[in-house]
Amino acid sequence: MPGTAAVDADATSGIPSRANRRFPLRMSLLLAGAWLGFLLFLTLTSANPITLNRTQLRGADLIVIARMIDPAAGRCELIESLYGPEIETSFAVRRMDVSGVQVNGVYLLPLSIDAPPRYDITPTPDGGRLIYPAVPAALSQFREIMGR
Repeated sequence: MPGTAAVDADATSGIPSRANRRFPLRMSLLLAGAWLGFLLFLTLTSANPITLNRTQLRGADLIVIARMIDPAAGRCELIESLYGPEIETSFAVRRMDVSGVQVNGVYLLPLSIDAPPRYDITPTPDGGRLIYPAVPAALSQFREIMGR
């Protein structure tokens, strides 16, 4: 049979068949795809963890959880007072020019008393002004830092 002789000749000559030559390429593409999928998984599950600034929190006169009513004017509505003196349910915060603040967003605010009912974001040691989303991870870190 002529067809059989050609197959046997390729098998005996040591030249891999066309299907066997594509196997390493396919395996490489499969491994690269799996690696990229794993990196995407890591990015989605562990990117940008919340880290509270201990010095900022310890230097604050009061720490509250508040809903942002008007970021441009700094108007906030008190949800819960976590540390410091009691404050009004509606108050204003100066320097709320923090990027990413959203209307109706709920935030953990470390505040310094300016002139009630007006407050200021407590600065970090380098002069930055940080606020934090009031999510369970942030509240857990707050309790750990403040010993509550």
